[in-house]
Amino acid sequence: MYPNILPLLIGLTIICPWITPTAQSDCSKWHLSNKFTFIRSDGRKLTVGLLRHGDVITGEAYYYEKRLYHGYVKGDIQRDDFNVMITWQSRREIYKGRIDAQGHLSGTTYDEVDRDHRAAWYTKERLRCAHQ
Repeated sequence: MYPNILPLLIGLTIICPWITPTAQSDCSKWHLSNKFTFIRSDGRKLTVGLLRHGDVITGEAYYYEKRLYHGYVKGDIQRDDFNVMITWQSRREIYKGRIDAQGHLSGTTYDEVDRDHRAAWYTKERLRCAHQ
């Protein structure tokens, strides 16, 4: 059906050996200063604005459930390990996650007091490796 496709693919492989996949490999510093959407397995979606200062992460978070909730973010990042606490008006939630080689951030969250109240989460946006 496509008799010329195989020679074309072989030709591209020979001519373009410097083209590499878009996946990050071994990023030592991820760019985190941005706005992200944290999508949780319990249906909650948070808008989270983060700022990175070295290994320290700060920022603010918002979500809407019958009213607008506002929280403060503080935590850290060590290579691919992401750990923050979001302090809401009456409680605190811990977000632990990892960044995979493609820049996807995901993990689990739980209430600081009620650790059985857990949810999985991921970011809609991909992170990019900061230029070193």
